[in-house]
Amino acid sequence: MNLSFDDTEVAFAHKSKADLKKAYSLFQAFSYPALVKYGPSMANFALSLGLPIKGLIKSTIFHQFCGGETIEGSNPSALELYENGIGAILDFSVEGEGSSASYEATFKELSKVIVEAANKPEYPFAVFKCSGIGEFSVLEKASTGESLSNDENEQLQLFKKRVGALCKLASENNVKLLVDSEESWIQEAVDEVTYENIELYNQEKAVVYN
Repeated sequence: MNLSFDDTEVAFAHKSKADLKKAYSLFQAFSYPALVKYGPSMANFALSLGLPIKGLIKSTIFHQFCGGETIEGSNPSALELYENGIGAILDFSVEGEGSSASYEATFKELSKVIVEAANKPEYPFAVFKCSGIGEFSVLEKASTGESLSNDENEQLQLFKKRVGALCKLASENNVKLLVDSEESWIQEAVDEVTYENIELYNQEKAVVYN
């Protein structure tokens, strides 16, 4: 199915009028700079107070921009899009929280994403951000050529090991894996490890993309 987003009648045929009206109202709200600037902090503050706004967030912003909270919860949205000629990417949109435990947890979830995408045409790619599985400050120092301490070097090697494991898993499961872009000041380190895995796994067909 050839899909053109210039033809909105076709591109959004799977959306109800109620969904389109809700989306239009939401994007209209984004035209107010004050709301965009202060809205997220106000929402976080309200949530910290225990105010019952979670349902409102899920029915508006979350509904518009997120497929689900889990892999399983995202599948119906992906299938609906695929039936209308649109591929989906399972994007685990959580970046590292600055601890080894969080990086390892993210790595394990990304591994599940790659396995889930295998042999499913509705998921043309799996994707991940390197900042979710490696210490940002270490990637920044590696990008600028600064010398690393023994501990930082160990963290860098562990990061590279995680990236390599994800690329290997993608190759084994015949999944195209997209390494997402990062902030410019860590991109050099990200590119380096990406190119290493491209050279390793893209011998017969393209597996790793950047």
